[in-house]
Amino acid sequence: MSMELRSIGHIETPYAVIDDCPRNIDPQGPLCTLVVHPDYAEAMLGLEPGMDVLLLYWLGEGNRDRLRQNSRRTGAFSGVFALRAPNRPNPVGAAVVSIASIDGQRIGVR
Repeated sequence: MSMELRSIGHIETPYAVIDDCPRNIDPQGPLCTLVVHPDYAEAMLGLEPGMDVLLLYWLGEGNRDRLRQNSRRTGAFSGVFALRAPNRPNPVGAAVVSIASIDGQRIGVR
């Protein structure tokens, strides 16, 4: 079975490499920016600062062949589905984030 995904934008973060990324979303973490492609600007109607939204994102730099690895938190050897690791066969990530600001097609989130 195959599926087709369409990119609607990208995320700008202060992290330069995967190892710098946090394991879990931190509501007090740094401000990141969702940049929505102009073709999808109308879909932002109704979004407001203070709202929580479900963000689905592509873990673009992970290893797609890895099925098991050590947990960064505990060191235990586990299957990647038991971890919040970017190294997984299906590179779709999910997080609930809070909207901090909206400026045109740029959404600030924590």
